[in-house]
Amino acid sequence: MGYDEIQITTRREINVCEGAIRKLEKVVGAMEKKYNRSSSDFLRDFDPCNSPSNDELTRWHDSCCALEQWKQRLSAHWQIMEM
Repeated sequence: MGYDEIQITTRREINVCEGAIRKLEKVVGAMEKKYNRSSSDFLRDFDPCNSPSNDELTRWHDSCCALEQWKQRLSAHWQIMEM
């Protein structure tokens, strides 16, 4: 695979990551606004194993975790582009 193909493919992956991050940031932002609380404070206090069943809070937790994973993936793709 040529260098141009790697760049094109990586750029596509970057676009996918950026789209996923935007969507997750909207979800997380809406939860922060609704509960008037930052996600970092929420994550510090929320224990999914010991918390009462609340689908919305679980979704907030999962969205925060997914957002971090997508950001890490995006960072890795940008490192590839810098090579």
